[in-house]
Amino acid sequence: MQPFDSRARTLWSAPGAHSERRHTMPLIQVVQTPGKTAEEKRELVRELTEAYVNATGSKPESVWVTVSEVATDSWSVAGATLADRAAKAKA
Repeated sequence: MQPFDSRARTLWSAPGAHSERRHTMPLIQVVQTPGKTAEEKRELVRELTEAYVNATGSKPESVWVTVSEVATDSWSVAGATLADRAAKAKA
């Protein structure tokens, strides 16, 4: 088995199975702060899947997308949390 590739999840057929081909299941990961609606996330996932399919010729059912949300007090840039940076910008 190949080492883990963060860009794709690879599944191998069992020896003697119908096909010895390698199947790649790309995983697109989105990390964002909370605030998008369920409808906005559905649209994001749909468009990311469509873009990947158009660029690679993959089947839509093979494309995995995850959306993770990180609170602004748990995400920092240049040593300051996003929450602190937002508060400072308002001051």
